[in-house]
Amino acid sequence: VEHPSLGCICRDSLRGGAEVVVVEPGSAAEKAGLRVGDVITRIGNYAIRNQYDYARAMFRQMPSTQVR
Repeated sequence: VEHPSLGCICRDSLRGGAEVVVVEPGSAAEKAGLRVGDVITRIGNYAIRNQYDYARAMFRQMPSTQVR
């Protein structure tokens, strides 16, 4: 089963959003310039308040599609 993935692992940020804690080498996240410590606050039309919002937003995506 293929799941959508940016190639990063996130945790709750103390400031709100999902803080990137791991960026997989060669992943879409790395190619997009995400770095450890960055905080994701939006994926497409979805507001990201924590790591669970991040996971829900990602699972709503189709594999191999682009997100902003």
